[in-house]
This record gives sequence, C-alpha cells and structure tokens, in this order.
Amino acid sequence: MKYRTLLALTSAMTVCCVASHALAQDAPASEPEATTLEEIVVTAQRREESAQRAAISVDTVSPQELENVGTNPGDLTRLVPSIQFSQVSGVYPQTSVRGVGNNPLNPYTDATVGFNYDGVPITRVAASSGLYYDLQRVEVLKGPQGTLYGRNQTGGAVNIVPRAPEIGQYNANMLVEVGSFGLARVGGALNVPLNDTMALRGAFSLIERDGYYDSGLADDVGQSGRLIFRYEPNADLTLQVGLDYHHQGGKGGGSTLLNSTFVTAGGPPPFRRYTTDGQPLGGDPWVDVNQRCDGVDRSATSTGGLDWDDWWYITGNSPCRDDAQRDDTFAGLTGLMEMNLWGGVLTVIPAVRTTDLDSQTVGATNLRNIEESTASSLEIRYASSDEGRFSYILGAFLLGEDVDSVFRISPGYPNNPGTNQAIDTTTDSWAAFATARYSLTDVLRLTAGVRYTHDDKTFAGTSSAGPNSLTITADDSWSEVTYNAGLEWDIGPDSLLYLSYARGYKAGGFFFATPNAGFGSTAPAAPTTVTGNTFDPEYVSAITLGSKNTFFDRRLRLNVEIFRYEYEDQQVSQFGTDDWTPPFGTGGYNNTVFLTVNQGEVNINGVELESQLLLGENTLLSLNVQHLDTEISGTTTSAGLNTSGFPTLNAADLTATVGIQHTFPLSNGAEIVADLRGQYRGDIWIGTTDYLPFMLADPVTTGDFSLTYDSGQTWRLTAYVNNFTDEAVPVFFSGTGEARPSSMGPPSSPFTASYRPPRTYGVRLGLNF
Repeated sequence: MKYRTLLALTSAMTVCCVASHALAQDAPASEPEATTLEEIVVTAQRREESAQRAAISVDTVSPQELENVGTNPGDLTRLVPSIQFSQVSGVYPQTSVRGVGNNPLNPYTDATVGFNYDGVPITRVAASSGLYYDLQRVEVLKGPQGTLYGRNQTGGAVNIVPRAPEIGQYNANMLVEVGSFGLARVGGALNVPLNDTMALRGAFSLIERDGYYDSGLADDVGQSGRLIFRYEPNADLTLQVGLDYHHQGGKGGGSTLLNSTFVTAGGPPPFRRYTTDGQPLGGDPWVDVNQRCDGVDRSATSTGGLDWDDWWYITGNSPCRDDAQRDDTFAGLTGLMEMNLWGGVLTVIPAVRTTDLDSQTVGATNLRNIEESTASSLEIRYASSDEGRFSYILGAFLLGEDVDSVFRISPGYPNNPGTNQAIDTTTDSWAAFATARYSLTDVLRLTAGVRYTHDDKTFAGTSSAGPNSLTITADDSWSEVTYNAGLEWDIGPDSLLYLSYARGYKAGGFFFATPNAGFGSTAPAAPTTVTGNTFDPEYVSAITLGSKNTFFDRRLRLNVEIFRYEYEDQQVSQFGTDDWTPPFGTGGYNNTVFLTVNQGEVNINGVELESQLLLGENTLLSLNVQHLDTEISGTTTSAGLNTSGFPTLNAADLTATVGIQHTFPLSNGAEIVADLRGQYRGDIWIGTTDYLPFMLADPVTTGDFSLTYDSGQTWRLTAYVNNFTDEAVPVFFSGTGEARPSSMGPPSSPFTASYRPPRTYGVRLGLNF
C-alpha cells in the first residue's frame, strides 16, 4: 500500500508536467536560458570544489530547499535519506547517518554525528538547533570523519555554512510566514558595506508555533540572531569575526501512550506483564501522555484485567504534570583569518561556544536538565596550492570544554523520589592532521590522510535517590591514529570513479552507576564511592566505491555509491537500573540510571543512488534512494537482551525521496514554481535497545507540496502543505512492559511513541531589497 502511495505521487508529478504546457502557451518568446544543472560548490574537504569533482560522500541542501521543509535539524531527514533525526521528549536529539549513531540523552555523552557551524564543532548536541537561517548551504557528510574535522565523528558530520558579508554590496531580505498550529515566523538579513574593504552582515529569525500535542507539547518558540564583520584589506588577507545567539523556549517535545494489554496474570494486580500493538491509545497519536490524567476510576476488574495505562495511574506513578519548559540559550563567538602564504592559504579559526540549559521534560519519564558549558577551540591549517600534481593540507586542533550540570531522572513521581545527579566534566583534546593528493597522471590521483588525536576527560559527581547516594570520580585518556586512503579516476570529462577507505574513532567516557549495575539481586555490596565507571571508544572502518557522473550536456546527474561499514564497540546508551545494595539502603531498591555500554560489532552494507534530470528548460526531476542491510554480531547483552543478529537502530532498509519542480513562465516576466516531493521510509527499528516487536516501525510514505509566485525581482509568495497525507510517522518507541511489585519502585516504563509533525500548511512571503 505504501508503494502505491509513492507511485501515486510520481504519477501526480507527471500530470504537473503535462499541465504546464497549457499555462505556458500564453508566455512570450524569450531568449534561450541555460539548460544545465547548477554546479554545487562544497568545502567539505577544507577547499572550495565542485561537489561532482569531490571524491567523498556528501549531500548538499540549499537554503531554498531547507526553507521549504522547515528550519530545524530534523527537517534534513525529509531531504537527505541517509540521515535519521529525532527530537524525542528531551533536549538531546538523536542523529544517525547510514545506521551509525547513538542516543545522547544526558549531559555527559558525546555525539556520534557531529554538527559544525562555520567551521567550528558544536560539542553540545542540544545546541545544534537555531542556526538554520541566512545560509549558503548545509553539507551532510556520510561516513567517519576522522581526518580533517576538529572532533572525530564515527557517523558523519553536518556542516552549517552561514552567508558571509559581501564587500561592496548592499542588500537585504525579509521572510514572513504564517501557518497551522498558530505558526508565526519572521526573519531577515542586512548586508552593509562599510567601505571598500569592510562589510557587516546581520541576520535574525523569530518563530512561535503551538504544539502538535493537545497538551501544547512539541511546540517551537525561538529567537535567533547573528552578526558577522568581514575585513579584506588586500587580496591576500581576510579577517572575520562572528557572533551568534539562539534562545529556545516553549515546552519541548511530547509523547503518546500506546495500546496495551496484559498477557500473563502472575497473581493479583498489580503483578502483570504487558504487550502492545504499537498503535496510539484511542487511535489519536496527538493525545499527550499527561492528558491521560482524567480522574477515571481505573480499578481492576473482577477478572483481574488491568491495562498498562491503568496500572500506571492507580499505583501513583503517573507524571500528571503540566510544567514542561525549555529555557535554553546557546551562543558563539567565531574568528577567522585567511592569508595567502607561500602559494597556499593559511587558515586560523578561534572560537568559543557556550550552552545554558534549563529544561523540564514531562512524559513517560520526567527529565530535568540544568547545564552550563563552555567550549573553546582553535584550528590552524595550511592548504597548499592544488594546481600542481601534489597538494596537501597540514593542521592542528585544540579543544577545551567544561560542563557543569544537574541531571534529574523521574523527579516528582508520587511513589518515587527520582534520581538526582550533580555532575562536572571536562574534556581536553588536541590533534594534528595531514592530507595529501598526488596525480599519477592527468586523470588518476592518489589521496591519503592521517590524524593523531589525544583526549583527556574527567568526571566528578554525586547521584542520589532518596536516602541513598553514590559519588563517582574518574579520569581517563585515549589516543588514536585515524586515517584514510583513496584512488580517484576521471573516466570521462564529466565522470569520476573513486575508491576509499576511512577509519573513524570517538573517545570513551563515563556513566553514573555502581560497578554491579544490572546484576539484580545477585549484586554484591558496593562502596558509596566508585572510581569509574567507563565505556571504551568506538570505531568505524568504511570502504566506499562511488561514481559521480553528468550526462547529456549536463542535464542528467547520476551518482552511485556502494559501501560497507564495520562498526566496532558501538557506544549504546539507555535507561536502566542500578541495584543499590547495602550499605546504600535496605537492599532490593532499583535506582533508575542512564547506562552506556559497548555493543559488539555492527556490519553495515549499503548502496545509495542520487540523480537529477533537467527536462527542457523548466522541469527538474530528482531521486535519492538508499538501501541498508545491517546486523549486530557477537554475543552482546543490553538490558538483559542478546542483540546479536538484530539490525542496528535507526537504519531503515530502504529510504527514498522523489521530487519534481516545474516552472511556469508568465508574460510579465514572473514565474510560478510548483514543487512536489515524496518521501518513503521502509522497515526500521527505532527506540531503545530492548528490541520489542512493536519497535519495528512499518513502512510509511509522506508527501509535501508548495506553489510559489516569484516576481523575478523583489518578492515571492509561497503556499505549502507538508505531510499532506497526514501520516503519523513514529521516530521513537519506548517501554518494557515489565510490571513489578510497587515496593521496588515504579514500573520500568509504559509503552509510548513520539512522531514527526502531522499535516502542516501555511503561506510564506519573501522580500528582497
């Protein structure tokens, strides 16, 4: 059925093409326009180059494409099939690329997929939002980034590239948007030339939207601004300094309860084990968990039947709260110096980024995040000229970060005091790197890169639950050499064939638990002070065979990649229990903690196809497809489950985006642009590593449509509808279904789900000055 929907979308695109001839009949004859695909320039390899000539796995998203689907990191999922992004109920988003990712749900977990803003790594994953306005482009790099980038990333990197000031030019733009769910958004930019050598560019974005859930959760309230000054005293020197700021308010994300039934009795209530079909309770995915606090008598029936949500409430473990909030502030100061030196370019990028979180998440698990962090970084690199047979880049990177936070799990349950964690962590990292390219012939090149990274981390804090407390202090260091090698062959004027191998690494870290966490009643007595606990680094080895081609006078672009990843010691994080035994208390008390362990090897095989076809002068067709085959190997137990043989999380077997954009020229010089896009996501395991049957999400297809009137000069007006089929697309499942005596605290968790946005629509006005 889902494939039929995708076919229907494609058929609708064809109808749009045919209909265009009727509108175009009255258009006057005009000069022939360029009928070639636009060249895309990227800096993913620290040099400006055509994306079609770059022998790397990279997707680019233009500002216009991002504007059409949204302004959040999660909106990239609708444009780039290889990336899966979900903002669950907390402030820490989950991101994976080609099946490589993790669940950074606490303040002491590093990201597997990195976000970089204007060349600077964003170390706190919560700070990756609020930057998607007034951009040149967004680059999504796939595979381990273990050589050129400041923070080693095993999954990939998202490079956010803002528009730089333009010397000698005055221009301005403004965007005003209104839409469903009370959406109101306004943004703009102003470029001011100060003289022949200096320019200043300022930009801002304000958004306010009600929540998708009936409780008001999953809203968006944010204020963003940036100011960039650029100075070019001569052709050999560029100096730049930029300041950016974002405040995220509102209530944050939400979740809904799923249907549940008990499958075994095991005694009188509340002793039950439950199951679910994965469907929203009552059939409505937008009734928030907290809206189930309706005062209905949920006593057990005479037969002892008691649904999971009933058990959850009558035992006093319901959150039943309405105090969700986000009051998070992110800011950055970035410098840049580029100097032409000895025939190459010396680049220096100093930066400071700060994060100030104060958020309260309410739902199946209440989370309180109070965090202050400061990260200072410096990158220095020299890129030789690439005009000869041999070219190279040499560089060094320094990072110092301090995070001071309070992380509370399940605070405010009537029957459970929750867990309070006061934490202070530091990271000191430095690296030296080098890459080189050598042309064996005019069409054949060898590439290689190496990077040495050293990470020092410290961890100190106290975790308390009721009368029990645990103090952990730890420090550790990791050093690693990562590298890549490749072969590039120009098999034609517009065709590139490449083969590459890359090795990626992400440092280890710490988590809050006793050494015997997860052993249950067999756990021996543990001290109240623990040195540790730690998890080891993770590694990804990637082999990629790719081909980038342009045919038919640059009307057809066809790129294909085949890849294999070996993902070693994957860092897996999830909520679990730490069975604190004497001397912590009376014994048998299950304390909720966030555990991070190293999972066995994950094998990832895949193929990706990207194509664009320009039909005539006015019709652009696009197709991007990715197929993944993933499997966890080895004997690995996570939360008591042997995950060997399962696919990895957040790795759909098939994802695809298909689109058509058609331009209708008008007699007054204006044009109407119709844009229809479809997205397909196949079977995918999402949620926690419990791998319960309902966590395998079914295939789903969604579609977006927009219609734009562009005056060609000063203004454009767009009407749009996104997810016009109003599909409820789950991005995260949680729940264990294991009931246990109330004397042991609350149940593990109810069955819940979080979803992508429902159908949304609106009107957007853009002005250029």
